[in-house]
Amino acid sequence: VERGTGAEIATADTFYGHAGDVVTATAKGNIEGYHLVDPMQTSATATLVQGETPEISFYYEKDSASYQVNYYLNGTEQKVADSDTFAASWGTEVSAADLAKSIDGYTAVPGQTATAIVELDGSTVINVYYYQNVTLTANSAAREYTGEQQRVEGYTCDVAEASFADIALLGGKGTDAGNYPYAFAAGAVGTVSADGKYIVAKANDGKLMISANSQQIVVKIKGNTGGGKYDDTEHGVEG
Repeated sequence: VERGTGAEIATADTFYGHAGDVVTATAKGNIEGYHLVDPMQTSATATLVQGETPEISFYYEKDSASYQVNYYLNGTEQKVADSDTFAASWGTEVSAADLAKSIDGYTAVPGQTATAIVELDGSTVINVYYYQNVTLTANSAAREYTGEQQRVEGYTCDVAEASFADIALLGGKGTDAGNYPYAFAAGAVGTVSADGKYIVAKANDGKLMISANSQQIVVKIKGNTGGGKYDDTEHGVEG
């Protein structure tokens, strides 16, 4: 009998005798996929009683079987870590969501629904998928004051082949001397690439720095001169 379910996992043996006889039953050791819960309980006895049918039960549980877990870059069969081998009772359902592990530089794809049943023969394989983490850095620029509005644009990614369609940046423009932040819009972190392989794990803001013009212009102002005869009154000159 299977422990926990009470299911009969092998055909019962029937013994015959007379009332008062003691019969001995031996546990079966060759039930495929099962083993005795108590390996020491290999036999048991029962006394036959007139009009009754005594039962002797031996309890079994399922054998463990191995299964393989692969860790792949999303949408590919490119491994992001070595495969693992685990064991569970055969017939157990395992899920990718429960088997995702922390892998440096990668993020497990959320909401994975793949499941598999552990087979007795050890053939079960289940795949867990990951995004590769990338960092975006907004461009920065240092400019001199020109009297006209200036701006900085664009960003860089530390993984050249990663491409994102919906990344927005704010600011990064100004006219007067000073610093103008150039920042990623809310939601940039967590954005997934168009091909589903990469995810923005970090976004570094930039800035536009406008400094005062380093070329100094010296202006000399020369005033007009004038004159007149002294007559005990105030005189002036203009322009």
